[in-house]
Amino acid sequence: MAPYICGITLSFILNNNIIAPPFTSKISKIIFIELLKNQSLITDRYAYKPVTISPVMSNGKPIFKLNEKNQDLIKLEAEKPYEFHVSIIEKEPSKPLLLSLIESCGQTVVNVLNAKAEIIRMNITLKQLEELHLPNSNAYRVEFKTPTILQMPKSLRWRFKGPRYVLFPHPYLMIWSLATHWNAYAPPSLRIHDVWKLAYYATHALMEVDYNIKPVTAIYTKGKGPRGFIGWVLYKFRGVSKRLNEQILRLLEYANYMGIGKSRSIGFGMVEAKPINSKNRDNWH
Repeated sequence: MAPYICGITLSFILNNNIIAPPFTSKISKIIFIELLKNQSLITDRYAYKPVTISPVMSNGKPIFKLNEKNQDLIKLEAEKPYEFHVSIIEKEPSKPLLLSLIESCGQTVVNVLNAKAEIIRMNITLKQLEELHLPNSNAYRVEFKTPTILQMPKSLRWRFKGPRYVLFPHPYLMIWSLATHWNAYAPPSLRIHDVWKLAYYATHALMEVDYNIKPVTAIYTKGKGPRGFIGWVLYKFRGVSKRLNEQILRLLEYANYMGIGKSRSIGFGMVEAKPINSKNRDNWH
């Protein structure tokens, strides 16, 4: 049986106003660990963690601070509904995990800083990895909702000091990032055996025709954080290989659950990839 992705959306309200950390996935993490009664998924060392936790969201928009010069604090307000998303990869649907969450939500008041969070709604979806596949289209829009940190693959020939990060969502780097994470959990029948080939193919199959990308520095700890980018890109899809096209569309939906790039387990690289109707576009190149 192919592994599953368990997607969880938790909605909550606070009984008091709180001043939140500048990257609010820390609040999401506190609540989720308390509900799950098990922090090993988050704290254990994995090369690629099987869990992602989004920042706290309001009206679908993730809450985080970017500008270090802006001294305004992030305040979460009492009685206002917030939510966050969690995605977990499991070898099979985990009854203990789901039962723990459901039972916790029945009792549920969680201490968060100087307030209590009450869980008011929980949605759970299960999907097998082999089911993932965005609908066929000749264009896709990818929105980068939280700072995305794309890293160049390490050089095999030269020893450069430190990693090399890129401030634009080049298809090669997106697919490389997604495929290496995917291969850590996919069964042998679904693994991508030539990641380099698929990534190189993506540079030609996904062609940028419009974008609005902004380089940003997230504030995560001690006033500092990684440099990444937010915004969106519209890609014209012109793939010519049925097999490689299927792999790309599977990875793009995988990104909707697991994110793209570095530090996705703590809320970076949160994306929404979706097909669009390109008939309304006037300028295709």
